[in-house]
Amino acid sequence: MVSARKKLFETDGIRGRFGFYPITEDFAEDLGWAIGRLLAFGSEESVILVGRDTRISGSILESFLVKGLVASGTSVELLGVISTPAFAYSVKTFSAEGGVMISASHNPFQDNGFKLFGKNGEKVSQEIEILLAETIGQKKGLSITENSRATVRYCSDWEANYKNMCEAHSKAIAGLERLKIIVDCAHGSNYKVATSILKSCGLQVEQIGCEPNGYNINSSVGSTNPSRLSAAVIDAHAAIGVGFDGDGDRLVMVDERGEVLDGDDILFVLANYYLSCNRKLGGVVGTSMTNLGLERSVVDLGLGFERAEVGDRFVMEKLNERGWTLGGETSGHVICRDIAATGDGLLACLQVLSSMASSRRSLSELRKGLIKFPQVLVNVLVVDKVKVLEEAVLKKAVEQAKETLGDSGRILVRASGTESLIRVMLEGEDRKHINLVAGGVVKTIEEINTRIS
Repeated sequence: MVSARKKLFETDGIRGRFGFYPITEDFAEDLGWAIGRLLAFGSEESVILVGRDTRISGSILESFLVKGLVASGTSVELLGVISTPAFAYSVKTFSAEGGVMISASHNPFQDNGFKLFGKNGEKVSQEIEILLAETIGQKKGLSITENSRATVRYCSDWEANYKNMCEAHSKAIAGLERLKIIVDCAHGSNYKVATSILKSCGLQVEQIGCEPNGYNINSSVGSTNPSRLSAAVIDAHAAIGVGFDGDGDRLVMVDERGEVLDGDDILFVLANYYLSCNRKLGGVVGTSMTNLGLERSVVDLGLGFERAEVGDRFVMEKLNERGWTLGGETSGHVICRDIAATGDGLLACLQVLSSMASSRRSLSELRKGLIKFPQVLVNVLVVDKVKVLEEAVLKKAVEQAKETLGDSGRILVRASGTESLIRVMLEGEDRKHINLVAGGVVKTIEEINTRIS
């Protein structure tokens, strides 16, 4: 039962290359029917929201997903191109039974996927994923008959709804009028809304990565490719740069010197900001990838710190469990639980800008105090990530690396949740040493991959 889920669902929903199972028209139709039956109970009075990012395949998958939903007897509201955070907020505020966001996030345009949300605006539980995995494919010969009463309508209300919410959390930015900011939307979902909201705050906004054509999403731009943003900040003498990923749930920032701040840096800035405003915090949740330097800095602030599995859903689960407010991933998923039910790059950006406004300090000054351990991350392309991780020789190599690092560092070897990669992360006080240790582990993985190919 659990294995069926694992074969289908990854860290963040279902994802893969368009045209290959499970990212096909037929699967989208089957998924739509299963979602309609499980989340909306096949009732035309129940509504499932559907959104997508800017990929060329998005509208194709959307049409087949909707066919399956309507065949199940469920009504649909189409939100069009929308960021994942705005979509999650819409699911919650429009009283929908759930929603499907068609996106492959930071992946290239050839990929696509399905992110599933419950009526609370949070990612569906693993239990729901198991039920969906069991239900998909049970209904044969999907059809819409004359007795169907389900409806499909386009909804544009989400944009004003989401803007109003963001602007309500941007009032503290007053005083930063005419501040020059470079915004990189990765040619993705945020290309209109994010720039519009930031301009409404009085900021002087310059844009890159805001011309989507269906094929250029995340291509040499965005949160996973911040070098262009960094250069643009320096060239324009801007005060800050903001880089989103293709569906807007990730964020990196660039300070006035062109230095890139990842999710760990942003969490440190926000933890200090929350404390300065006496906002409820309790502690910070990171993941197994979070830099040890952030953990120690958070503890030094008198806060708790815990690690969750990689994936913003698991961070949110841990925050809910502890009753804490702030959490996120090094990759740039940042959750401000007091104002959002999922990672939201734009809301996190607004909170950082609010910190700059209230403290009258630059972004580089706000980041001071966080001393990060040297860290190396190597992604190794493999044919079968599960088989590689099960190899005894790799487990032995990892144990030897742990012994070598001792208390002065740590190693994490895991499969990517979205790609056919093994990620090797090492952290320690001596960069030269961890590079050497990482090289040995990577070589072992490459040898295993060659043998099983």
